[in-house]
Amino acid sequence: MGDVAALVRRGARRALLLAVVLALVAVVLATTGILDRGGPPRPSAGPAAPDTAAPAPGPGAPSPAPVVPAPATVDPPAAPAPAASADRTATVQAAGLLVVPEIDARPAADRLAAAPLPAVTAYQRAATVIDTATTCHLDWLVLAALGRIESGHGLGLGEPGAYRVTAKGRVRPAYYGRPLNGRGGRSAVSDTDGGRLDARPLWDAPVGPMGLLPATWSTVAVDADGDSVRDPQDLDDAALGAAVLLCAEGHDLARPKALRKALRRYDATKGFPAAVRRLVAGYEKDLAATTVLLPGSGLAPVPADLVDGTVPAMTARTPEKKFVRAPEPTLVTPPKPKPTPTPAPKPTPTPEPEPEPTPEPTPEPTPEPTPEPTPDPQDDPTPTQEPTQEPTQEPAPEPAPEPTPESGPAS
Repeated sequence: MGDVAALVRRGARRALLLAVVLALVAVVLATTGILDRGGPPRPSAGPAAPDTAAPAPGPGAPSPAPVVPAPATVDPPAAPAPAASADRTATVQAAGLLVVPEIDARPAADRLAAAPLPAVTAYQRAATVIDTATTCHLDWLVLAALGRIESGHGLGLGEPGAYRVTAKGRVRPAYYGRPLNGRGGRSAVSDTDGGRLDARPLWDAPVGPMGLLPATWSTVAVDADGDSVRDPQDLDDAALGAAVLLCAEGHDLARPKALRKALRRYDATKGFPAAVRRLVAGYEKDLAATTVLLPGSGLAPVPADLVDGTVPAMTARTPEKKFVRAPEPTLVTPPKPKPTPTPAPKPTPTPEPEPEPTPEPTPEPTPEPTPEPTPDPQDDPTPTQEPTQEPTQEPAPEPAPEPTPESGPAS
């Protein structure tokens, strides 16, 4: 009987703490507000939509916190400082030694970059709200590790393309874990909701991206995105519900021992806390090696180590006048561009007449010398006959006694 009474007292204490945490979360949502994922803000007037996602709690169970929408926003948590290994690496680099980068053998699904942006936003928002409402000091990377183990951040486990996360953080189609029927090392949990949340009429099954059981969701169901519906398939609602469950005991989860106990309450599977811590350590390395820009307002501050006057064009418009006056005399005084175009047209006409005479003289000399030498040798024999006649006339007067034949032709 003593053990039963202790269990009853422990259950009552836990239920009371859950009610207190839920009330504090409602106060935080009412005073600081929530981040709306998109669309115009809902009007405050008019009846609220009925809550169809969470079943009515049984007798003796605490009622869920009321839905309290608020217009303000919750600032995202600051990125954690780099690990001590980064400081040691910087020291080694300053000493001039060679730093061999560490080989990361993790699968791509275990990296923080594998989580969709709506899931990362939901984890950060849930940790901010719960840390504002309590002294839990819950790191949002713990919620990210839970989402990775339970549902692959809503994208499924080993089922690429089977599930997707919408821009509003809802998992489509609805995600359900394997039923707790006592097989495969799983515990046996009989049905508590008639299959209304987990679509299992005989056994309970984890529901949504954070793997919450129907009975658990009935006690931690919250509306984190102001849509008037507590939906375990909504990453905003599910992440904040998981944060409420982890912080229900009121311990400081920044202490490793308290975090291990909270993770055992979340999932009693052997090795579950170690798997969560291993994922968190990997996510911390990802954050230390990657700069994540979150949406915000305003301009980035100018670094303090900048010397005045190094960027005058960004700080004032007065130097622009000096820059305009300086190039004016340099452009007017030198007459270099004028002589350069004048010699350019002169050489251009000179090559034009050169190609024209080259083809003309080549055909003319070839036919002229051939006919000229041919008549020259024909005229040469004519003067040769003249000397032949002169010697023939000289011996004719020598024979004197033959005048008769000569006088005949003379008459």
